[in-house]
Amino acid sequence: MENLTSPKVIREILARFGLEAKKSYGQNFLIDANILRKITGAAQLSREDLVLEIGPGLGTLTQGLAAQAGKVIAFESDYQLLPVLQYTLAEFEDRVTIIPGNFLTADLPGLCAGARADAEAGALARARTSESLKNVKVVANVPYYITTPILMYLLESGIPFQTMVFLMQREAADRVMACPGNKNYGILSVTVQFHCIPEIVADVPPMVFMPAPKVQSVILRLTPPAQPRTTVKDEGLLFRLVRMGFAQRRKTMINAVQNSGSWPFSRAEWLAIFEKSGLHPQSRAEMLSVHDFAVLADAVHDFRANCQ
Repeated sequence: MENLTSPKVIREILARFGLEAKKSYGQNFLIDANILRKITGAAQLSREDLVLEIGPGLGTLTQGLAAQAGKVIAFESDYQLLPVLQYTLAEFEDRVTIIPGNFLTADLPGLCAGARADAEAGALARARTSESLKNVKVVANVPYYITTPILMYLLESGIPFQTMVFLMQREAADRVMACPGNKNYGILSVTVQFHCIPEIVADVPPMVFMPAPKVQSVILRLTPPAQPRTTVKDEGLLFRLVRMGFAQRRKTMINAVQNSGSWPFSRAEWLAIFEKSGLHPQSRAEMLSVHDFAVLADAVHDFRANCQ
């Protein structure tokens, strides 16, 4: 198995296939085995895990995942890297499936269900049920330029992920971790924190990549809580309010929702809704916690139901 954290090996592979790192794809290849171990360690992998990887690149992280997980499905949008992955992952061909194309258009529920069914059929054929895939995890060195769309797509997919571990730009992680009142707090913060508990596992300097990016990176782990962090009667309504509030983040929340025209409520009715929620009508979205948005969504839900 090629040592894909070796700069010399990476240069040889790129030369063999006539390739170079593409800035348009956000390709920065990991060259530090210690960081690789921290990523796979944060995911706490076992043979019962189905792992989704986005942007395998040369297969560096994929090798580490396949050595520990039951199955890896890796999504690669750069078609020129497909023969490279076939070469670097030959040892794991029975455990790794490469899906060419855009991850953001993938049928994740269908792929996960299919992988689990195949694993169960194989285990039954060998009279061994221990190899069934019980957990779905995401582990990826995320291309920096599409970090937010990837996170939103995963969180909105409806798949019950056990954990997600990302190597990502520090700036994006700061938006995930941001609290109300922080300039980085926004739609991504609320969405992630509604679904998961975010945790920065380690800082990652530019020098561990080839070529080295001009930004700092981190390993971020997202773990669904054992019990919901907050409950809401209509999740879709909650995120409609979040989008409205942050689309006009300098406006007060009451003005943002009333001006949207989404509901035929008068100013007095909106004031009554805010009063019921216990929120000040002059609050801005950037000052509202995830729980505040949930309470407001429930107040809108109940008022709308009473009007019908």
